[in-house]
Amino acid sequence: MLIKHKATFFLFLSSLYVFPTLAQAFDLTEDGKWKLKTLLRMRFETDWQVYRANNKVRPDRDRLRIAANTELQYYPTKEWSLGLRVAIANDNRNSNGNVTVLDFQNNPKGGRDVYLDRWFVKFNGDHWWMWTGRNVVPIWMQNDYFWDAISAPAGLAFGGSTDYQQHHLSLFLGHFATPDGKYWFNGQFTSIQGMDVIKDEDSTTTAALGLFIFHGHKGGFRNNEGDGSRDYKILMTNLQYVNSLWDIPITFGADAYCNVEPYSAQSSDKYTAAHHNEVLGAALSVKYGNNQKSGDWLLSYAYAYIEALAVNGDFAQSDWARFDPSGSDVKGHDIRVNYMISKYFWLSSRVMLVERISDQERGNRFRLDFNFNF
Repeated sequence: MLIKHKATFFLFLSSLYVFPTLAQAFDLTEDGKWKLKTLLRMRFETDWQVYRANNKVRPDRDRLRIAANTELQYYPTKEWSLGLRVAIANDNRNSNGNVTVLDFQNNPKGGRDVYLDRWFVKFNGDHWWMWTGRNVVPIWMQNDYFWDAISAPAGLAFGGSTDYQQHHLSLFLGHFATPDGKYWFNGQFTSIQGMDVIKDEDSTTTAALGLFIFHGHKGGFRNNEGDGSRDYKILMTNLQYVNSLWDIPITFGADAYCNVEPYSAQSSDKYTAAHHNEVLGAALSVKYGNNQKSGDWLLSYAYAYIEALAVNGDFAQSDWARFDPSGSDVKGHDIRVNYMISKYFWLSSRVMLVERISDQERGNRFRLDFNFNF
């Protein structure tokens, strides 16, 4: 439902504080059967030195944005749980959970919507779990370059794990209807991923390999450059190594993407034909610090190079720059600094220096987020 009245919109924001307060007042969460989590984020964002594909500069832009969601989970038994999450977002984006409340240059602010972005039933066994409904994709990732967590598909997911010597082995499976905007679904998505975690006294090494198959369907509401109607078969490999430096965690990461779906230069889709052999992507990252308790800080740097058809741009991050789509056909630097003021409040900043691979489009973006979790 499109929120046309500001009073209704801000009433929802007020409820993000009121509901947890009432839950505590009436002891709804005391017995452990109910869990309520709320996130509120306020963001200042600026774009500068942004150039279009024809190399013409765009005016700088400064915005104030917010994101908010509240999630309620009920545990009738130790194994079973039911979950619902309500969030605000712009309806026409699969991977954007932010709403613009003020644009300093009076650009269009987009829609303000309240919707159910998660609803599911989940079973947790000793070494396996499954859920059905709409929930977070069952994929282990160390960034949002392949899939943005705000894009929640609907379907059935399964996961299991076992230990073998020093290895902790996991398998994740799922089949889903893919989101098309915030309310509808269009196309299907099948995922399978295996993961191995090795721990010793000083370090943790994680390796994952997955195959992700998208069956596109024409006629979707949200269809960036044909992404929603195009088929993909993507192999993704992830490596992560965690150790410590001066008693502070340091994490090295590497990700690789290869789309093995056969495309042709004679495809009837113009974008597919123009980029039919641009199917590879990679990212390298390093993080120093953590975000666990008051006073913690985290510094991270990543460089990514993701060709036009290496990932499905409808579901990858849409945060990098002021051009659309920005989930693929991009390369650039991603720098973040986080600081935990308390377990309920933390600051995060992010600088993105990004270029389009196939033309002269490029731009810079800075963000400062004030995050509240209660």
